[in-house]
Amino acid sequence: MFKNSKRIRVTVMAGFLVMSLMTPLAVPVARVVPGFPQITTQAEAKAKLTKKQARKKLIQYLKDVGIWKSGYKAEYDSTEGNKYLFHVYENVDDHTATVGWYYVNKNNGKITSMF
Repeated sequence: MFKNSKRIRVTVMAGFLVMSLMTPLAVPVARVVPGFPQITTQAEAKAKLTKKQARKKLIQYLKDVGIWKSGYKAEYDSTEGNKYLFHVYENVDDHTATVGWYYVNKNNGKITSMF
């Protein structure tokens, strides 16, 4: 291989063309394709919380800070970007009493209140 030459790797993923430059050390430098989810490592992909894990983490957090009471329920509502949204409530006689709405970041587990 010549000193100043560069190798180019072309990959097609989900209909998108992704081009990477290969350095002489064969370390890829990938270009980010807008609108295409980027996962850089297998460890990062495995680190994402499932909805079930996020719910369990939220309940433990609410217990730790003294908010969670017997009879409360935490129900998955939706996913907004990289966060799961949970509705925490209790059933009281003929209605539902909302305790709060909480986001759980599926990448790092950070819990934040919606309000």
